[in-house]
Amino acid sequence: MVKIHEFDCQIYPRKLWVAIGSTTEELRSTFLPDTINDMDEDCDAEVSNTGICDKKRDVAGVLIRFRSKSVMTPPTIAHESCHAMMEVLSQVEAFPTPDHQEPAAYFIGWIVKCINEAKNYKPNK
Repeated sequence: MVKIHEFDCQIYPRKLWVAIGSTTEELRSTFLPDTINDMDEDCDAEVSNTGICDKKRDVAGVLIRFRSKSVMTPPTIAHESCHAMMEVLSQVEAFPTPDHQEPAAYFIGWIVKCINEAKNYKPNK
């Protein structure tokens, strides 16, 4: 059974999903649009750049996919967190500016924390 980690952004009406090692078929069975593509072979991680929606609950959010736990290095986590932050802020039209950086700074820190939690998750046996 695939584990897709879900986090509630709370201050923004979006979910954050972190998938580690999930196949394209598994993601297509969970999310709309059904057009989720395979990751490029030279890509270790990616962020959905279109509106992703949970099929069963009609809940919108952003999906971060990692090929495996081994690619979840600090630089890759930071890189994908930045993309995820920008995607959510774009969806809710809450753009950071030089004079208004704090919400984005806190939000990216929260995304990094969520990814780290997903990386360190150990299922109960």
